[in-house]
Amino acid sequence: MHELSICEHILAVAVDAATRAGAKEITRVRVKHGELRAIVPDIMAHYFEFLAKDTIAKGAKLEMEVVKPRARCNSCDEEYDVEGFDFKCPACGKQDMELLSGMELFLEDIEVQD
Repeated sequence: MHELSICEHILAVAVDAATRAGAKEITRVRVKHGELRAIVPDIMAHYFEFLAKDTIAKGAKLEMEVVKPRARCNSCDEEYDVEGFDFKCPACGKQDMELLSGMELFLEDIEVQD
């Protein structure tokens, strides 16, 4: 259910930016989110459509781009993709790592009509 609050914030930022730029309509909103955020795109799309209906983003397309988790081992400095929530370093086998990606969540861009 965290998708609802995420959509509220994304929509508020998009509408504010578009309004300040003098846009009359938002046609597309693109969001990047890390796979580890456990966001369900279909639920996001549903909430986005519901929340946008009384705004300049009514009918806008929500595009979601998933960022795969990536980590760096603090023991051997190996960088690797995290697969299936297995954070163990494939080079040395330790789980002493720093997460490089996979938890991000941000509004990448918006498309508007003047």
